[in-house]
Amino acid sequence: MLNILYITYDGLTDHLGQSQVLPYLLGLANKGYHIHVLSFEKKQPYYHRKEIIEEQIKNATIYWYPKFYTKFPPIISTVYDIIVLKKESERIYRKHNIKLVHCRSYIAAFGGLFLKQK
Repeated sequence: MLNILYITYDGLTDHLGQSQVLPYLLGLANKGYHIHVLSFEKKQPYYHRKEIIEEQIKNATIYWYPKFYTKFPPIISTVYDIIVLKKESERIYRKHNIKLVHCRSYIAAFGGLFLKQK
């Protein structure tokens, strides 16, 4: 089946990730897609909700690659996150024969654009 890389600068452990992103991905996984999720997690929600997310995806074809979102110092931290995003996106892309990339947000789109240029 089709391997998809879903890049989001929002965390799956954030409220938005749990209410909008995860149900959407679970629906696609139920249709047979293999979804590799690269997300940027805020530390506090991640440590409180990591097990909840892992429980929800354990029987689905969803593979989660959480990275930590950095906030300080402003601007430099976002540039750092973009560098991490590009490196991890490329690693996942090469390792799992990704055929489709979906980016949720402008920051995530830097990863998708980087892969397109490669």
